[in-house]
Amino acid sequence: MPQFSSESGSSINDIPLDILADELAERLRQESIRMQTTPLLELEATLLGAVADIRSALNYLRPTINSVPVEILHDIFYHVPSRKPVLSESSPRCTIWDAEALHEPDCVRLMAVCRRCWPFETSSLVELNYCRSGGRLQKAHMTAISRTRELYWEEFGDFPSKFLESPAPHLHTLMLRADHLWQRQTLRSLVLFGGETPALRRLSLHSVRFLPSNNFTDLRTILLYYCKEVQPAQVLAWLAASPQIEDLVLDADQFSAWDGVYPKSEPLGHLQRLTIQSIQEKDITWLLAFPALTGATSVQLNNVTLIPEHSGSSVPTYEVALSATRLLTQGSCVMATGPSSGFLHISMPPPDLSQLERRIPLAQITEYWCDGRLADERDLFKALTSLETLVINHRDLPRAATAMLLDLEPSDNPTVNCPHLTTLRVVMPPENIRDYRISLFLDYRVRCGHPISRLIVDVSPSHLPAPEHLPDELDGCPIEWRIHTRPPNPPSMEVPDAYKSAARPFWPAWPTWES
Repeated sequence: MPQFSSESGSSINDIPLDILADELAERLRQESIRMQTTPLLELEATLLGAVADIRSALNYLRPTINSVPVEILHDIFYHVPSRKPVLSESSPRCTIWDAEALHEPDCVRLMAVCRRCWPFETSSLVELNYCRSGGRLQKAHMTAISRTRELYWEEFGDFPSKFLESPAPHLHTLMLRADHLWQRQTLRSLVLFGGETPALRRLSLHSVRFLPSNNFTDLRTILLYYCKEVQPAQVLAWLAASPQIEDLVLDADQFSAWDGVYPKSEPLGHLQRLTIQSIQEKDITWLLAFPALTGATSVQLNNVTLIPEHSGSSVPTYEVALSATRLLTQGSCVMATGPSSGFLHISMPPPDLSQLERRIPLAQITEYWCDGRLADERDLFKALTSLETLVINHRDLPRAATAMLLDLEPSDNPTVNCPHLTTLRVVMPPENIRDYRISLFLDYRVRCGHPISRLIVDVSPSHLPAPEHLPDELDGCPIEWRIHTRPPNPPSMEVPDAYKSAARPFWPAWPTWES
């Protein structure tokens, strides 16, 4: 392939387009002759026609192209799209691109791919980095790292130590996975890229035994999955040196002893999501109690064993829960949210009331979404002293009404929990509006002196009768009819918008539930 000059002042007129087109045609012709397959011959004919069209278009636009700097044209002409990973030698391979990767280091050097780093996906390297023994490709790796912006190293193949020791000034995203002991030993003895990664923003380490000793700074996302001997002091140092960090995920990690000293750090006001999975709460208190954490950070605990009530260990304070005013319980999930962030706990069995009270100030909850049965429901309603709005499925309403009663024995003047409850929102088919259980609930509230002043009924649009057939009130309580956003049959609970926090582009979304 012809080489472009990077000298300033060069013009596209110095690069004949006919040479580019002829080189492409010749390479396709050689490839089709070697493979001797009909699809390649057809592809050659198609591409040759496209080359002719491109040549005509470029000639037509030559005056405009003349004004484009040669450096930009260099990147354009050498851009190669990303492909699926090559997982074995027997897999189909693009031999044209293989040849380019092996014989044209400049082409490899300019490779930059935009990919997503999923924790459990088979994250692959682009062709310039897939692990295959061979001197020429290893040499291409060495040439490429100085310009590589995203590197995904899967578990197969050897770690090229010299490659990982070379400076990577443009590296933006790094994913390393080490499933074998010898790979972990290689990483343990290295300072990745000589410690020269000024542009690194996304770091993902899988199955490493010891974290690299780099002093990473200005990171935006950190994912540690199934890592062993993680030193809390090192993680805290990375956080303290990265005040703009947005996402932190710790999944199935094991931690070494912590010295109890927190580094100086600015408040991590940009940290939007802290996700902890398959780790015991007592093993992560050093992070949850980090003074730099703020109430703007949403916290997700997935399969996290909470500290027992009588264990003698102190429960960490979740800053995000201190401002929570909305609560949702469903099955194994408990979620509390404030104006802009939330606290989510997913486990089986779900936490009991005492565990909730030690982490969420229930007395300040004003809105409760209840879907399904909670073990300590009566005590929960007793703790929700500021509750103003209850959202519930109609099938669960009788049980909730009973749980709200302070006196189980019938009396002329019953007392109830949640004295400030004034709004009831029920998800139900419209034909059930005359259900005696709703009337019974409304009657309970009137008899105890705390009536419901607003009744909202969510219905499916497919079951909504004509407006003239919809009652305006029920037992003296005005009814507000709403179209359910998702029309199941019968309607079921849907997580409110406040709980649907926007997921980061490379992290899983917050869960949403349906009955």
